Parts: sequence; C-alpha cells; structure tokens
Amino acid sequence: MKNKVAPVIIAAVLLFPGAFADCEVHAASAEGMRAEIAAAIPSAGDLLDPSAVAHGALQALQGVYSSSGNAPLWLRDGRVTRQAEALLLELQNAESYGLETKDYPGSELATLLNVQSSSDAADNARWARFDVRLSAAVMRFISDLHYGRVTPESAGFKLGE
Repeated sequence: MKNKVAPVIIAAVLLFPGAFADCEVHAASAEGMRAEIAAAIPSAGDLLDPSAVAHGALQALQGVYSSSGNAPLWLRDGRVTRQAEALLLELQNAESYGLETKDYPGSELATLLNVQSSSDAADNARWARFDVRLSAAVMRFISDLHYGRVTPESAGFKLGE
C-alpha cells in the first residue's frame, strides 16, 4: 500500500503528452542528460517530507525514472512541457490547497528556466536537476494533498498496532 503515489505521477506523465512551452532546452546529448538524471535522483529525496517517504514517494520517484531509462519526464523535443509549467504554478500557489508554498520549490525551479549555462554539460546538469526536483516536488505535493503533511506516528498515533 506504500506505493500509491507512483500511479499518480505516471498518469500525469502519460496523460498529458505533446504540449510544449517556449523554454528551449540546450542539452549536449540524451545520454549526458540520462547520466545527470541518474546522478540527481538520490539528492531529490531531500525534497520529500516524512509523510511522502512513508507512502513510497522515494521508491516511486526512483521507479518512474528507472522505467524510462532515466529519460526526462518534463522535457520534450528540447522544450519544457506546458504540464511542467502548469505544475510549477500549482506549487507556487500551494496556499490555495491549504498547504504552505515554502514547502515546495516552485519558485526555485522556475528560476532554473531562465538561467544561462556556460556549457552543454552545465545545461545537462541544470535540466536534469530541474526535471528530477520537479518530479520530487510534485510527488510531495500530491502526497501532502492525499495523505496529509504529518504521519500519524509522528503525531503520537500508533495505527499499525
């Protein structure tokens, strides 16, 4: 029952193909991007709160990238998808869902869209970081909406016993 977040993120990726934003991605190579994504995944767990981790968000994050060969989820044909931009706006407006915007790096991720990199390798690292951090932020956001921000155990409830 812990891996309920994965179907939601997979559905988001699969149900909204094809629409692209105007932000052009300059990546040196697909393989370079995949390597950078693989390197970025372990640190993305830092964006997840204990509730999201308890409900399998980290495993879902690792699984969704593993199943795609570490291909970017939010970049297509050299562009950031409109879905990624829409998700950034939702993260930046978390208060409208009763959550705190400071818990989600929407503004930080939005700034990555406008940073100019000095090399193709730096671009690969930036876009990989953007892609993985957006995925982690969305998983946390969905988990917080669905399960709440606090685990019952941390609030003193022992529901499993």
